[in-house]
Parts: sequence; structure tokens; C-alpha cells
Amino acid sequence: MDVIYISDKGNDATGDGSEENPLKTLLQEWEEVSLKQRKKAAKAFYVELAKKSDREKLDTENAERRAKNLEEAKKIVFKEDQSLPKPKVIKIKDVSQSVGERVKVEGWIHRLRRQGKSLMFVILRDGTGYLQCLLADELCQSYDAVTLTTEATVAFFGVVKDVPEGKHAPGGFELSVDFWKLIGSSPAGGAVNFVNVVRTTIPT
Repeated sequence: MDVIYISDKGNDATGDGSEENPLKTLLQEWEEVSLKQRKKAAKAFYVELAKKSDREKLDTENAERRAKNLEEAKKIVFKEDQSLPKPKVIKIKDVSQSVGERVKVEGWIHRLRRQGKSLMFVILRDGTGYLQCLLADELCQSYDAVTLTTEATVAFFGVVKDVPEGKHAPGGFELSVDFWKLIGSSPAGGAVNFVNVVRTTIPT
């Protein structure tokens, strides 16, 4: 439109600037974006597009790597060493009376921390207390181990030891695990997801 009509009787909301339907006030004239600005916008667009593509590629690679690792973990199978002393079944509250002995203790995964591929620290709870448990090598590389999350139910077998000097753990003891079994898995996401599910299913 070469000519824009303005009138006191016009309307900025419904007017189109024509003689029959004028605007009420003068609007800023439209200006075409310069070639430099168009190039700058196009460059920014393609940079963002490349970043998105890189992120998607990385996500895909990570998913494929995890799937491969899980398949490898399924091949790792360990058995209880029958040459070891028969474990004494205890509660965590009695762990101080079992230092140096091989025991079996059942409970829930309260907290866990993986240190590389060959070491995992677990805080186990059973309603009577908390116990730090140390898993090494294939014990923390199996499928159950790499998919282990908080609130899973497990049975740990191993020797009760005093925590090394300078280190800290609940009660001052730790269990050096030589065998373990998964009794029951937790919901995906562990305790956080369990709390969310419970909250969303409470009647209102």
C-alpha cells in the first residue's frame, strides 16, 4: 500500500489504512530487513540447528552405549563360594558383635555410590540401623548391580570389618561383600519415583 489514510474517526484495531477504513493514529512504517540482518539470522538458525543435531546424536550414542553395556552385564554371573564359612544371619543392630565373622543381612538400599566400574558403596537399612557395604569387581558389574536403585531389597553376604582409620560409616563398621542376591527391585527411579507414585494415587 503506497498511501496510508489516517482519521480521527478511524480505528487502529479494525482499520486497514485504506480511504474507506482509515487508521486513527500513524503507525511506524514497515521496513524490510536488510541483507546483513537476514544473513545474521540465517547463520544463527543454522548454528542452533547444528547444536540440536549434535545433541540428538549424542543422546543416541549414549543410549546405544548403555544398551550395549547392559547386554554385557547380563553375561556376568557370580555364585556363592561354598568353601567360605556358612554365614550367620543377623540384624544390623547386632553388627558390632559380629566383627570378623561372615554374616548374611537383608534390607533395603538406602543409598548407593558407584566409584568407577569396579567399586560400589551401599548404605543398607533394615529397620534396626544402617550398614555400609562394599561391593567390588564382578559383584558390582552384573546386570542386577548396574540397574540397582534405592529401595531395592537385597541380601548381602560378607565379613564385618571395622571401618579403616580416617574413614567414616554408620556405626563405624562395614560389610565386605563376597556374594549378594536381589530379592526385589524398586520402581524405576528408586525412592523418588516411589514417593511420586504414592502421592499421585492418594484419593482426594
